[in-house]
Amino acid sequence: MTVPLLDIRDLKRYFPVRSGLLHRITGLLRAVDGVSLEVDAGEVIGIVGESGCGKTTLGKTIQGIYRPTDGEVFLEGKPLSRLPAKELRRLRLSLQYVHQDPLASFDPWWPMARSLDEPLRAHTELPWSARMERVASIVRAVGLDMEHLERFPHELSGGQLRRLTLARVLVLNPRVIVLDEPTASLDVSVQARILKLLSKLRSEFNLTYVFISHDLRIVRIMCDRVAVMYLGKVVETGPTEVVLQDPRHPYTRALLAAIPHMTPGGPQDQNLVEGEPPSPLFLPQGCRFSSRCPLFQEGLCNASEPALSPVGPGHEAACFRSAELSRAEEAKAGIGAFGLERAEKREGRKMRIGESNAS
Repeated sequence: MTVPLLDIRDLKRYFPVRSGLLHRITGLLRAVDGVSLEVDAGEVIGIVGESGCGKTTLGKTIQGIYRPTDGEVFLEGKPLSRLPAKELRRLRLSLQYVHQDPLASFDPWWPMARSLDEPLRAHTELPWSARMERVASIVRAVGLDMEHLERFPHELSGGQLRRLTLARVLVLNPRVIVLDEPTASLDVSVQARILKLLSKLRSEFNLTYVFISHDLRIVRIMCDRVAVMYLGKVVETGPTEVVLQDPRHPYTRALLAAIPHMTPGGPQDQNLVEGEPPSPLFLPQGCRFSSRCPLFQEGLCNASEPALSPVGPGHEAACFRSAELSRAEEAKAGIGAFGLERAEKREGRKMRIGESNAS
């Protein structure tokens, strides 16, 4: 049996909430609440969801920036939380994290050459000349010139900073890179160049990516599989094209419907979910999406929390009514079950407008 390169088992990360003069713990914020994923070597898995769903916390807990409250991360079959410090330090070189804000990732008082040399000084015993040779080769690999190493972070563009952020983790020759919103705040043309670079580096260095993003269009281009998160849990996972073509969780449909379309009154207007997610401190009873779900059924959706269950080959969803969201069922009904309520409301508005005009 093949062991996955990265194996995440029931991973949890809770943050205590304190209040009062004595700062006593009065609650727990369940940022990541029981996530299990397997990532094979050379694979790209996307983590998607709204802001606040736990994507970044999951990435930082995988890498070890946050210590897990419970659960385990296995890298190359070895449990990271149970390794001796020396072995953990060596193994963690294979698992690197690229932060969402590249400018905050660098010391503003250091030129880029020193920032890229720092990981090598900390983790290797290479002489200065060998370190500079390694830095130079990686800088060329990410499409920049040596003159960029003489600059300070504030003297670089957003795209250049993204490339140098990648270069700083690549100098350590990692196997897995957690990419936290790698194209955020970039122009569309720069985004395309960064995505092309990530694909090139993946092939050239045999990399495995955990790709955190809110943009499903980018995820469709970059990822082999996708995991959709909502309030700290994975609610749907599977091959990217399967999940995006045949979503079986209402929340996944809401994310797809939120993608802008040129035609007014299109599918996105039918499927949009209203309201804000509830606080992770006060989760709704039963399904976490029940307070916003148009398929909510009293006595079913609020009775217990649904677990991820198979809905197709390699495709899982955590929804009691996932069968009703299949494309085949929609075709029989003539309208998507998810959009039925919205359609009825829209027809009601049309009737009221017609009555008003007639009068």
